[in-house]
Amino acid sequence: MRFVQAEKKDKEEIMSLYRQAIGSEGCTWSEEYPTEEITDDDLAREALFCMKEENGTIIGAVSIDEDPEVDALPNWSFRKEDGIRAAELARLVIREEYRNRGLAGKMAACMLEILKEREYLYAHFLVSQSHERAIRAYKDLGFSDRGEAELFGEKWFCYEKNLTGFDAFHA
Repeated sequence: MRFVQAEKKDKEEIMSLYRQAIGSEGCTWSEEYPTEEITDDDLAREALFCMKEENGTIIGAVSIDEDPEVDALPNWSFRKEDGIRAAELARLVIREEYRNRGLAGKMAACMLEILKEREYLYAHFLVSQSHERAIRAYKDLGFSDRGEAELFGEKWFCYEKNLTGFDAFHA
């Protein structure tokens, strides 16, 4: 398996993965989200990544999102207006037949390395309160529990990870 930046030719297969995930444990997605427009934006920003089998089959995808509503939540230990570069991990999906193999955690770990390379200081994400597997995976990667939030008509757990190893506010 290899973890790579997604290309335009991957869009249809990634959209199919998004649709397959609707209704699965902890998934809050619907036919209205994620949209093709969101996926196009992720591709244009070079913010969509996927894990592929050697034969090219996409088995998972994840994005670096830019969402002012999520960034504005009071849960985070940073503020972008303070000059702190932070990224949200979003739209992580695993092909159904590959779930329960630890791939979500592996993909998130790969994303953390990419965020470090892109000089982000923090990573954060929202996870559905009913998505127990995702909660375990992120805790295993050293994300800190930053409380709860209500957004987009859902209740979320908020998680954050300092990517620098030091406190950006007290360095």
